[in-house]
Amino acid sequence: MPFRPPTAREIVAALGSQSKFSPKFRSLVDILMSRSPPISRPGPDDWLAQIKETPQTVADYVLHRKFAPSPERSIIYILPLAPFAPPFPPVATLREYLEAFYFPNRVAVLPAVPLEGLGLTTRIFEGRLQIHAGSVVARVAPTLPPDGFCLCAITQEDLYPRDSWSFVFGHTEPSKRCGVFSFARYNPGFPGTPSGSLLRRSCKVLAHETGHLFGLKHCLHYRCAMNGSNSLEESEGRPVFLCPVCLGKMYRCVPFDPLLRYRVLGAFFDAHRTDFPEELEEVRHRLEMINAPPRGDPKRR
Repeated sequence: MPFRPPTAREIVAALGSQSKFSPKFRSLVDILMSRSPPISRPGPDDWLAQIKETPQTVADYVLHRKFAPSPERSIIYILPLAPFAPPFPPVATLREYLEAFYFPNRVAVLPAVPLEGLGLTTRIFEGRLQIHAGSVVARVAPTLPPDGFCLCAITQEDLYPRDSWSFVFGHTEPSKRCGVFSFARYNPGFPGTPSGSLLRRSCKVLAHETGHLFGLKHCLHYRCAMNGSNSLEESEGRPVFLCPVCLGKMYRCVPFDPLLRYRVLGAFFDAHRTDFPEELEEVRHRLEMINAPPRGDPKRR
């Protein structure tokens, strides 16, 4: 059956009971449900036209999620696979974004590891070197420090998941708490890649793939940072923000203060406003709406 966007009733059901949400977070959910763009029917080459997926509700997430940060294992680690150099964004900037996006989780950077010494499976595809993503995870997953929740390896080399696929943006194995993410095809210098912000593209794929390590499946409810994508064009159309359903899953995983989270995200967008102008304005608007007194409050008069 072709993909059908959910009805408003199905979205409310996907959120389920909000009894575990704080009053401030419930207020945020109400705001986002009225502001979040609905998911649309896919084009013939889009992800949901090619891959059949089952919607993941908040209740499904809570019931079936196998891993979550704990006081003993709480840090998200980034592992650069050298060479990782300009024009790709500084690893410190990527760390800052990931820590803001998954607030209040801490993010740390491990020393870079040269690709050459890992003994990875590779191939030549369309005249370019590609690295087998699964072989990367197999090699680097055992290096996750004892206090780490997950390990995010990043590379500027192109990846492929299996011989029948031409490429993949990222690959995660939640059971190993590890994933590898390639920024190669986000680079305007890559053949066929249009101009655009490499920082913005890199931040989006890093946040999306890390979401899988938290147990988030592809979102089928709204246009969302967790939507699947089959191409750079489809990925570009994916928003930076999590939708209210996926944000609800993250809240049930690690509760957070939405005001503090948006302030931290807003500070990042402000520091990189050339790359995130619309996101900066959206965060400012959300902060204003969360801070606004409820309707009927005398302070509004």
